Amino acid sequence: MGVFQFAFPELGEGIHEGKVAKWIVHEGDYVREDEPLAEVENDKAVVEIPSPVEGKVVQLFFSEGAVASVGEPFVSFETDAVTSDANEEVPKTPLEDAGFATTVHEVKQAEAIEVSGTRTSPAGHTNQSAVATPDIAATPERVLAIPSVRRLARENGIAIEEVKGTGEHGKITREDVFAHLANQDRDNPAISKSENVELPAKEAVTKLVFDTAQEEIVPLSSIRRSIMQAMVKSKFSAPHVTMMDEVDVTELVSFRNEMKQVAAARDVKLTFLPFIVKALIAALKKYPYLNAELDEENGQIKLKKEYHIGIATDTDRGLLVPVLHHANHMSMWELAEQITALSAKARTGKIKLEEMRGSTASISNIGSAKGLFFPPILNYPEVAILGVGRIRETLLRKDGEIVDAHMMALSLSFDHRVVDGAMAQLALNEIKAVLAEPKRMLMEV
Repeated sequence: MGVFQFAFPELGEGIHEGKVAKWIVHEGDYVREDEPLAEVENDKAVVEIPSPVEGKVVQLFFSEGAVASVGEPFVSFETDAVTSDANEEVPKTPLEDAGFATTVHEVKQAEAIEVSGTRTSPAGHTNQSAVATPDIAATPERVLAIPSVRRLARENGIAIEEVKGTGEHGKITREDVFAHLANQDRDNPAISKSENVELPAKEAVTKLVFDTAQEEIVPLSSIRRSIMQAMVKSKFSAPHVTMMDEVDVTELVSFRNEMKQVAAARDVKLTFLPFIVKALIAALKKYPYLNAELDEENGQIKLKKEYHIGIATDTDRGLLVPVLHHANHMSMWELAEQITALSAKARTGKIKLEEMRGSTASISNIGSAKGLFFPPILNYPEVAILGVGRIRETLLRKDGEIVDAHMMALSLSFDHRVVDGAMAQLALNEIKAVLAEPKRMLMEV
């Protein structure tokens, strides 16, 4: 029996940290291998971290709401998987190669400095640390701070080494940077607006937050930061052009109403989205440059032969884009079921990373919020996204007569480096033709 220290693992490519949204286990609990330990929020979704071993939970290194970085101690276990035999194989974490020892025995071999003193766990238990662990305390040579905190200090003209860290092992937090800024102000009372001294923009914002009671501070979540970065990258990487048009979907509205009873019998929620997916795929097949990706580095355009359609979904945590993989092989009923299931997962935070990757084109539906026309931003590196507005009832002149009609608003944004205006309009015309005449969708099954 020995102690196994589990380091915070990589949650996906390019994901280096995560916020502990909820601990599923507590100190003293016995867990089996692969049982979930915690729910962690990263910049894509909320994921469960499974236990790498079977054993008793000795210590949780983070409280709920804290941000853990890859490689930091996450959970320690008392387990039979670790023995005192120097040659005994022990479970390996995904970060073993990063230099973080995983067992008491390995730590001693690495001549790690023993961390002594009293330690308070997230569960509120206080105990003496008798276990040798890696020396990760802050030193002049190695300052503990996540990249976003380092950037905050840099943007405010602060040397990160000068900031006193109050986090675990001396880790510097955003609050520490703000406190350092406030101390600088007190140490320099002579500085005033009248002296025309230019202060960093971030400091001005910080002052406003602390000086007024008329504002509510809402910390940026990992997902919101990810959305910000993705939107900026898309907007500044691809020259967006948006075409807007309307289509008479009177027949489609009538057909969907007829099929509602059939859908209810199958326990399926039949919205307009499955029909829109079919119409979009029809256009992508006819105009393949809209189902593509630009590879600037190698000077080529990749025309995708499969149709993975992203569905932008509004959630309490921000905009997520679940993907209907191989949507061209799905029936209308399968599309309806998958859209409902993926949307529910996204809204409850249970969606998996692989269910939000690999889209080749996307749909953004603002109609559910009663919106009409809008210029949707590309889900980069895709080159096309279809925006769908609400369906409005109106009067149309047809064959010399005034008739009732249902008009759907459409907005097609595209990357002008890959798609020309004429091609985009022809693709939009194809989408309109399929939506206007639902029988044509039979040819897309």
